[in-house]
Amino acid sequence: MPRSRCPTCDYLLTECLCDCVEAAPSARHWLVLQHPKEQHHAKNTLRLLQLAMPEICVVRAESGPAIEQAVAALSVGSVLLYPGQDATVWSDSAQPLPSDASVVLIDATWRKAVKMLALNPVLASLPKRALPADFASRYRRRKTSVKGGLSTLEALAYARQIDEGQDPEPLLRLLDARMAIMSRHLND
Repeated sequence: MPRSRCPTCDYLLTECLCDCVEAAPSARHWLVLQHPKEQHHAKNTLRLLQLAMPEICVVRAESGPAIEQAVAALSVGSVLLYPGQDATVWSDSAQPLPSDASVVLIDATWRKAVKMLALNPVLASLPKRALPADFASRYRRRKTSVKGGLSTLEALAYARQIDEGQDPEPLLRLLDARMAIMSRHLND
């Protein structure tokens, strides 16, 4: 028998996060390219982001026309938030993005993110911005071999802090609430 779900957040009623969601509107256009296998994953932080920022644009594909069209529609000055040797560290003193520029994130495991970048030359051609190394992950429910690796929610929250001066805490508290629920269920 299916368990009841919250009609607003779509989590199980026993896991409802509606009381923890704080709206986090943004003037920036955020495009998240989500690997299709991430969508139904229990640790999916994009799902949490969409509760607080329903205006986020999400494209679910590993490669192909959907990604090509989404990236081609971006304005000049748009960037890919992605670490690497060719990335410029994004700091408060960095050249600000044009107001109509978009920030693109990849929502996937690191291995799948590297593959998505390799499969999509139009994505790889975007200028890259990396977050400073001093942002620490609070997401303890996932494993990563990447030093300083952040969840999609954390990366976007910290990028908003730099780009728009927005406090990352409302988004991070939502992540904390979800992790607390997941931990409680593991301990039951």
